[in-house]
Amino acid sequence: MGRFLIVAGRDLRLAQRHGFDSLLVVAFFIIAVVLFPFGVGPEPNILARIAAGIIWVAALLAAMGLEDTSRIVVEGLETRKAFHRFAIEESGTLDPAEVEAEIVDAGRKLASGDDAVGALLLECSLLPPYAAAVQAAVHLPVFDYVTMINFVFSAMVRQPYKGII
Repeated sequence: MGRFLIVAGRDLRLAQRHGFDSLLVVAFFIIAVVLFPFGVGPEPNILARIAAGIIWVAALLAAMGLEDTSRIVVEGLETRKAFHRFAIEESGTLDPAEVEAEIVDAGRKLASGDDAVGALLLECSLLPPYAAAVQAAVHLPVFDYVTMINFVFSAMVRQPYKGII
């Protein structure tokens, strides 16, 4: 554990020299590793078997292209009334159609605002139920934490190939 802390401390000092861009990589890595057990479940035996793979995949994803933050386009949902009521205030009754319309509208805004946008990432854990509607509206790949978990799971628990070669 001592070696890990030395290396982690060194990497954090290097990240501090590079400013905010490097902190995004570290933040993504931490978020990905922390959120993964929520998707898989609390079973310690399963988590222990897949932990190393999760850490490697999270590190790989964190290191891929996040140093150029000019390529990241963000559209917040906190000003959308139905989403704000549902996710931030946690008040009233959820109107799924109204929330979906707001999320789809935000996706359209992102997709139409920049031709370089090639995919959307729904980073809030409340958004996966709306991913299919966003994808149908924008005709782009849509990723969320469920697709990340499915990707890692399929890489960790391979099934024998059954088909024509």
